[in-house]
Amino acid sequence: MFGERRGFQEDEALLERLGDLLERCLAALAGFAPDGSGGYKLSESSEQPGPDVLAAEAAGAACLKLARNLAAGCSDIQARWWRRGLVERLAVQARCDLAAPGGQRSLAWCEAVPSFMANVVAGNEELRAEALQALQPHGLAAVLALCWQRPDHGFLLLQNLCAGGGLDISHGGLLYMVLSLLRAVEEVSPAVAAKAKDWAAIFFSSLWSQGLFAEVFASVKKVTPAELHGFLHASAAVPGWGALKPGAAKSSAEESFGLIMSRMCGRREALGLLWHTIRGLLGSLDSEQGDGVGAASPEALRLARRLLGDDSFVDLARQEMSAALVRLAAAHSLKLELDIAPASACEVLTLHAEDLDVAALAARGLEEHEQSEEEGAFREMLLCAVDLAALPCGTFPPKLAGLYLWGNVKLMAALHHLRFGTAAVAETGVELPARQEPKSGDPTAAVKAAFAGQLVTQLRLCGNVLFESPEAAEFLRLSGGLPTLLSHCYADPELPLLREAGIFAVRNATQHSSATREEVKQLLAERRTRDPNRALPMVDESALLS
Repeated sequence: MFGERRGFQEDEALLERLGDLLERCLAALAGFAPDGSGGYKLSESSEQPGPDVLAAEAAGAACLKLARNLAAGCSDIQARWWRRGLVERLAVQARCDLAAPGGQRSLAWCEAVPSFMANVVAGNEELRAEALQALQPHGLAAVLALCWQRPDHGFLLLQNLCAGGGLDISHGGLLYMVLSLLRAVEEVSPAVAAKAKDWAAIFFSSLWSQGLFAEVFASVKKVTPAELHGFLHASAAVPGWGALKPGAAKSSAEESFGLIMSRMCGRREALGLLWHTIRGLLGSLDSEQGDGVGAASPEALRLARRLLGDDSFVDLARQEMSAALVRLAAAHSLKLELDIAPASACEVLTLHAEDLDVAALAARGLEEHEQSEEEGAFREMLLCAVDLAALPCGTFPPKLAGLYLWGNVKLMAALHHLRFGTAAVAETGVELPARQEPKSGDPTAAVKAAFAGQLVTQLRLCGNVLFESPEAAEFLRLSGGLPTLLSHCYADPELPLLREAGIFAVRNATQHSSATREEVKQLLAERRTRDPNRALPMVDESALLS
């Protein structure tokens, strides 16, 4: 078979004929018809493609597949197709098709175009650079929009184009298209989804290994719905060609354009998907209920070290977590005490009090148009933090460890107060006050807030940060967070695995700290003697001290 393909690659007449056929098919799709003298003339516009156009589309798809196969591993064929302008003309056609009268192209066409482009630039640094310059951002976005049913082809094209860098991450609209394609993976067949996930993993691993996560996140975050609509409109509006020009079946074009808009992910999904890509690369998506990611691969460890050693990523993670805590507190009327962490606790982690100023960090992470419905992104971010903290990849960044054991513990305390009143959390040496019922008129409000705040997952995060870290355990003790974790070591039918997560966190805190262990015993003793009416849930003491 290889020898036969080599023969075709060297058949000049075949290659010339194939190129001519492709140009003729593209001309027909663009609305041109033969003028009888060897040239083309613009045919009359029509809302529905005629039989000639449909035939040209089918023939073009078949020719593209042959041209794609001949280009594989052959730089001469790659250069030939590039010099004929086929890649750029296909991108222009894809831009027209974003809002074309008559709806979408056939599946065969949508499969052939991106796979042809991917093979033309594969392994060819010179053509890859030229293609990136020619296609970004609107042409590439339009070609990716062909890949809803075959997202694997889209990520193959992205990887071949962007291997080693080159993706213009300043265009948030293009990044939205990439993330929307990632979401589409869940809507295709298992076989196609498996291929798409493999290529997406290669693409995102390459991207994050370059230290671009924080920049990509910021670029996506700042895109407003109006800006995204404008980007897609600009992608569809090709001067002299576009289906949005006056008189070209405007109502039908709007319907096609609306279909593309409906496939785009929203802001919450886009930000959540960015964190989701890290979790996928760390290998944790199949075991969300565990307290770690199991036996991590060398690639996962390298990525984790790269991210945790990147100051821009650490700062982004701190700001986004702080902003999420403030949003959740506001959305559920929680009393979040944003005071300054004790200096003695900060010294243990070689931090300054301002490093753990949740309010200041949140102010940098919050924007005016952000609303409380960012909870989906918060869950993915929190699970990402759980996974990174579980990996044995060296010292966990003190700024992250301190924030999680200060800000997140503060939110857990506020959630517990909402559930059980002012007697919820005992402090060493302080009498338990009489229990007060929460003021909320909705008896389920506290449970809803606990679910929205991902209470169990937050406990898992604290447990992972505390694991084999005497410094983190001492920070927790000195900062006053131990009573909060201890108060969650009970079985709750409304919150499965709460007891297990709480015990895991407290046992990790006491593992290498006799002072912390003694404080746990003192807290439990006070809890027994000062809560005779059992107003608070029973803590599993045997599991904590065994």
